Amino acid sequence: MPKILAGGVPVVPFNSALRHRAWHDGATHKSLAAYARAAALYTAYCAHQRVGLLGVANDEFPSFIDGLLGLKFREASGQLVYLDGRVRSRRSADLYPALLYSIAGDVAHLYDVSFDWRRYRTIVGSGDGLAAVTRANLLTGLGQRVHRLRHAHRKVVGLPDEEFEKLLRRAVELWGKYLAPGDRRFALEPERQRGALLHRNVAILLCMRYAGARRSEVAPIRIHDLDRQGHKLELQTKGHRRGDVEYLPVVLYQEIANQLWTYFTDYRPVVSSAIDAGFLFLSHRVSDYGRPISDSAIREIFDLLRPGLSAQWSKQATPHTLRHACAYELQGRVSPDVIMAQMRHRSSRSLDPYRASALAFADQLLSAVSGSVRELMARVGFGG
Repeated sequence: MPKILAGGVPVVPFNSALRHRAWHDGATHKSLAAYARAAALYTAYCAHQRVGLLGVANDEFPSFIDGLLGLKFREASGQLVYLDGRVRSRRSADLYPALLYSIAGDVAHLYDVSFDWRRYRTIVGSGDGLAAVTRANLLTGLGQRVHRLRHAHRKVVGLPDEEFEKLLRRAVELWGKYLAPGDRRFALEPERQRGALLHRNVAILLCMRYAGARRSEVAPIRIHDLDRQGHKLELQTKGHRRGDVEYLPVVLYQEIANQLWTYFTDYRPVVSSAIDAGFLFLSHRVSDYGRPISDSAIREIFDLLRPGLSAQWSKQATPHTLRHACAYELQGRVSPDVIMAQMRHRSSRSLDPYRASALAFADQLLSAVSGSVRELMARVGFGG
């Protein structure tokens, strides 16, 4: 469990708050590590100012924000120093005050204390601004912190279908008749393995594009995670770990399942049962033949395919743009709840970065409204 030390001495209030979150709220190790990092940075700032955790006044807190941005601030002795030497974007830096507000709230509750800088904007007409804002936060998920870094939310993009088609065409060019060195050396019938990399790499691309899998979720896929009859694929999901690794299902289209099954039955390397751990996607190289692929191997595949894209997309396309393309397509077909389930998000706010504009639904909008517009224009004397 994450633990904060200052000069080799545990910072008890924050560590107690972390334990409370772990034991009573069931917080994941990953979330605890994020809170610990924010609290550690704040502790370092307090050390620079030679004050306790409660000694930072509200008007001094912006200098801590400057430190998060990578700017120098003046410490207790009057010297200009850096907080941790890192330069962060406004979006990244704003995450730490949000985490700090939350963990400091636990400390305030456990020890019956208050942080002068931990303030919220009051709602007009409310006699109890903090309570009202707290209720609003619970209902809307929107922060009302006084100390916030304004930043533009990044709009992510999904790889268009025509560009994905170019990826597949280049994959055919590269590996359609290619015999991998590992297959040439170790396969019982090497010629039957010609094109094995094509089937493996296309299956990987399809998992990201049509199952919404992240790059880090593809490599750990095991054979028993695939259920063809149930149209289901279990994925090791980011941010859903509570002790043991947790797998969450996604709906698998029949065509994708068929491609995965073709690679497994016809092209997957045959290795000793003593070293076969059941991973679906294996290496075809000589050095690690039959071993599970890594996240970096998927990145290498994408880099080899990138030159086949148009000039614009060859620079900005990443494996994650395939996942975003999956979410974009679902928006025009299913409800937000279905998208959250398929993409394995915990909050509806996770949909915001790739929430499509009205143009994504142009066909539906045109068919739904154009008829009534024509009738109206005809009634008032416009048009034929």
